[in-house]
Amino acid sequence: DQFAERNQVREIQTVVMQIGKLSGVIPSFVEECWEPAVYFSKHLKHSSVEIEEIPARGRCKDCGTEYDLQEYEGICPKCICNKYEELSGSEVTIKEVRIAEADIIPHEKAPEVIENGSS
Repeated sequence: DQFAERNQVREIQTVVMQIGKLSGVIPSFVEECWEPAVYFSKHLKHSSVEIEEIPARGRCKDCGTEYDLQEYEGICPKCICNKYEELSGSEVTIKEVRIAEADIIPHEKAPEVIENGSS
């Protein structure tokens, strides 16, 4: 609601979230809980949620190979090392908020600026 009010939006149509596979957040639960969670929201009541799952990616600290941490269970497929730097997969972020143009509250017309010019 704060976002909508700050940006003078009547209603938000869709919230796009990015949820990492290592985040501990279960995308299907977010989808199932969305409607009851936003029911009393002035700006989100009729919105939907879209979820983009972010893969768990890592870089081996020994050989530098990038790989899917879940697929290889944290073990580098090239050198069999289990030391890695996590590159992605822990995120839980709002990537995008979609609104219809008709839902934007028009701003009051700004006063015209008169520049002083030399004659």
